[in-house]
Amino acid sequence: MRILIVTPTFNSEKYICECLKSVLDQSLDFSQITHVVKDGGSSDNTIGVIRSFLTRYIEIISAKKINFVVERSADSGMYDAINQGVAIGDGSQHGANFDYDLVFWLNSDDKLANDFVLNISNQPDEVRNKWFIGRALDINETGEVITDTPHSKIDLERLSSGDFNFRGGAWLRAESVAIGYDLFKKAGGLNPILKLAGDYELFVKLSRLVPPTWVDFRVKEFRLHSNQLSNDLIKYEYERFSAYRKFNENQIQHSEFKGPKPKVVFYPDYTSGNPYQQMMYQSIEAVGFQTFEKLDAYLSLELNFKKFDILHIQWLNDIMRRPHEEVVLIVEKLKTHIKNLISAGKKVIFTVHNIGSHESTNIDLEKDLTLFLFQVCAKVHVHHSIVSSQMLAFYGTLPWGSLVIAEHGPYSSTSGAQNINNLLLNFGLDVRDSYIVVPGQIRKYKDMEIIKLFINEISKKNNDLPIVMAGQFHPELSEKDKSFFYKRNVRISPIRLNDEQYNLLVQNSLFVFLSYKDISTSGSLFHAVSNDALVLAPALGTIPAYIDDGITGCLYDNKSVESLFEAIDKVFFIIKNHDRNFIINNIRKVSYGLSWSALQIKLFCFK
Repeated sequence: MRILIVTPTFNSEKYICECLKSVLDQSLDFSQITHVVKDGGSSDNTIGVIRSFLTRYIEIISAKKINFVVERSADSGMYDAINQGVAIGDGSQHGANFDYDLVFWLNSDDKLANDFVLNISNQPDEVRNKWFIGRALDINETGEVITDTPHSKIDLERLSSGDFNFRGGAWLRAESVAIGYDLFKKAGGLNPILKLAGDYELFVKLSRLVPPTWVDFRVKEFRLHSNQLSNDLIKYEYERFSAYRKFNENQIQHSEFKGPKPKVVFYPDYTSGNPYQQMMYQSIEAVGFQTFEKLDAYLSLELNFKKFDILHIQWLNDIMRRPHEEVVLIVEKLKTHIKNLISAGKKVIFTVHNIGSHESTNIDLEKDLTLFLFQVCAKVHVHHSIVSSQMLAFYGTLPWGSLVIAEHGPYSSTSGAQNINNLLLNFGLDVRDSYIVVPGQIRKYKDMEIIKLFINEISKKNNDLPIVMAGQFHPELSEKDKSFFYKRNVRISPIRLNDEQYNLLVQNSLFVFLSYKDISTSGSLFHAVSNDALVLAPALGTIPAYIDDGITGCLYDNKSVESLFEAIDKVFFIIKNHDRNFIINNIRKVSYGLSWSALQIKLFCFK
């Protein structure tokens, strides 16, 4: 068997010798190995260590006929280095064609598992058009084995859809994978643009070509240490999610709920004031779900079990904002109700919109109730894999096995349904006026200091440019805070805007400004992109996954005044230098995957 191994290196002097030795120590039998080390310009002694290794073991290398190739050249990251290494090894870099049966990468801090080559060589069938997933093996910094277990199997449907490799879900380990050479080429290799999730993207492409072959032997030994790239899971999640959306671009738009429609009850019922629940209700009714009841208070959970199939819990804020003693009683009653429902064969689903509550009250009880729901719910739903990482950090655990990642659906948009001029008159404006929209109630968790800095900066740039506050003052706001707005060119909404009015306001604005102290999922963001609006927002939670910085909006660090001011300059640059249709077309590319029907299928289908 002819095997091509590629090791990308960059300042890898600490472990590279162990990596090379693990290849040299293989029992080769009749196999031939080419090991390409592709260095991206290390500034430490990586190249010196490699040269010393090759000199020290020259006789063994010659006797085993292992072809070690070391090349040092620029690359754009690990996956680009691996692709270059494959091209060096198979000669395609120079127009040649050296044939192989198997190809894979071996990171410089990892090791090739003992007897891997012997085990893979004993496979009964041709390997060139297969890919293999072996055991999960971890070692510590000194090389001692920490875990050595069979890899958890992931069904082909999940692999081919990309529904894996997020916190709380199934995870396919790159260090357990080896790939047939022809299949690797057919899949197009690795995406050199990606920095962390290139393996994920490749695995989805491979699974769409051929199912994996699961084997019960080790492939590589994955070293756990503090400086590895894979520790940056937040950046990994953004890349993985971006790739996931591209893979499912066509499927998302045509999702259809099949089978009997369950009777669903939401708790609590916010449909009179929360657009998210309104959209969910409307989409459920549109696809023919059976009639369901709406629950207004926690005690109304004491209802006839025959009236519904699924209880969907959406918000805990309604409970947690009450006095502590009252919340203690409610939480215990709610737990009892839910246990009774589950005993009666009902399904309970919990959607986590944000970590903790906006009011930051009764955090201990909120954590207690959330952890209970993690344990008992049939599904725990979040809109993005980033939220699952936040949940692990905040709650210390995840609902392993029951976590569902399903994107937010789109908000409604409005086209000529109401005279925009009449609406703008409420703010002392007309259709000829440019303006900026700040959505939602004016309240503390929206980060009042950032809002004030934003308003002052806009005033300096153009004091005639009005800022429209689409919500009203929250009762918690002090008179001092309110007076700040009265003294600036800020227009406070004199009426409670309905969805249609808000849509028109957003569609005709220059851009929408979002501010939060902390956030996981922003409904205002989805509302804005659903209405073709540019967005200026903090780089918190899932927001960066939906804003192509500098194209469909701008991101800022809410801990940095300089970052905010730079983002303001950037968004005005977009407005000045790009045609409005160009901006809208790019925003619609961001929002293409938002689908209520796709969300329903993931939430309400039980096999």
